[in-house]
Amino acid sequence: MLGDVALDGIRDRVLVLRRMPQLAELEHDDLALLAEHAHLVHGRAGTVLLEENSALDRVFIMVEGKGELTRREIVTEITGPRIVGLLELSAGVEVAPGFALKERSLLLELPAEVMHAMLYENAAIARNIVRLTARGLLASRDNLPYSSEEAGEPREGTWNERSLTTVERVLALRRAPIWARANLDALAELAKHIEEQRVPPGTVLWEIGDEATRSVRVEYGIINCTNQAGSSVRVGAGFQIGALDSLAVQPRSYRAVTETKAILYSVPAATQLAVIEVHSNLAARLRVQLSRALLLAGENQRSP
Repeated sequence: MLGDVALDGIRDRVLVLRRMPQLAELEHDDLALLAEHAHLVHGRAGTVLLEENSALDRVFIMVEGKGELTRREIVTEITGPRIVGLLELSAGVEVAPGFALKERSLLLELPAEVMHAMLYENAAIARNIVRLTARGLLASRDNLPYSSEEAGEPREGTWNERSLTTVERVLALRRAPIWARANLDALAELAKHIEEQRVPPGTVLWEIGDEATRSVRVEYGIINCTNQAGSSVRVGAGFQIGALDSLAVQPRSYRAVTETKAILYSVPAATQLAVIEVHSNLAARLRVQLSRALLLAGENQRSP
């Protein structure tokens, strides 16, 4: 049991920090830096560690134990290992969730400014948070690219007889929410690798379990996406599919089939990830956007 470890030594704290999926790929020196700022907390049941909507000036790493998170009156039970407050920091939110302990728990407390600096200075944390947040967002949408509310009533768009120029491809990428605020250098690099596809109705773009090798922007047409449980969402022109599971680095979580003839613009997942690695500003914007979307998804769901 980790509760039997004193955790007073830097080495012990480093071992605990390495258990966190978001921090697992950090170099030892980075983990040691976090460990130096970590404060050990033995919390009793009923202890309130964060008041909802208070200033987010610290985050808690729950090593073991059980607690409750409260966001806009939505209460979620959590267990360790878990980092409380990191999602808000990642989303650029300045207020804390409510956090109270349900049983005796062991935690590490970190100044928010230390974790915030690490988010912007360390590519490994940014990469892991993008990956884990993309997974969380897919799960919140029942393993579909969008909720039915987000997708709305799909539209086919306008059929274009000619292929887009590079400049037009950059503009098309920018219209996709996931790339909306990316800098032009990053979009230009992505545009170089775009592959145009013109396909008939009934074309299977991928099956559940396929490797997520690309993301697809729908320029024209309607795509039906169906998860393992049989739930589906229809998306049309202007929407991008396949990006979340590519960013999550996991197999396809839904089947995608064209309902109409379609014009699609595909970006290889390897290119997408490479551009994110090179353009740190893009990685930061993407992390913020995904984290905000995940927070919003949680606010739209009531606990059982």
